[in-house]
Amino acid sequence: MEWLNEPPTWNIQGDTLTVMAGPKTDFWRTTHYGFIRDNGNCYYQPVAGDFVAEVCFSGRYAALYDQAGLMLRADERTWLKCGIEYVNGMQHVSAVVTREFSDWSVIPLAHNPLAIWLRAARAGGRDILRTRWHDLHYVAPGLPDGRNSPSRPDVRRTGWRRFPGRVRGVYDQTK
Repeated sequence: MEWLNEPPTWNIQGDTLTVMAGPKTDFWRTTHYGFIRDNGNCYYQPVAGDFVAEVCFSGRYAALYDQAGLMLRADERTWLKCGIEYVNGMQHVSAVVTREFSDWSVIPLAHNPLAIWLRAARAGGRDILRTRWHDLHYVAPGLPDGRNSPSRPDVRRTGWRRFPGRVRGVYDQTK
């Protein structure tokens, strides 16, 4: 594992990665907001071919656009991220798909989960995202690690796994 834009504060203990992001970090590209940001913190492992990656995380989200999640990235112009984002005083499942331009989708959560699981898979050249919290089943978030933190909340990843090889039927199993 390695960092794209290493955060100012982070550590690993066992299978837990704790991150304190720098201010005004994000991954965002060319929208009506008129800016590009490619300075978010992403702890990643390059992969080729089919795979499944899964991460569980929690955070103390307090300021507008505080977020944490999972990112799939080809380069600075082609990527997607999915996770939790704090918008209008509540947590949302959030996805940003970027091919030259970022397209953002959010779904408000009825309550703030203690932790959320994200699973990303590549199968036959297609990327698939799923999310789940508590003991709920995986649900599609609309249409992956990206972090934005104007207020620098702690984000704690309580585990991550990568499963190389075939991914057929992987979503039939839930924890």
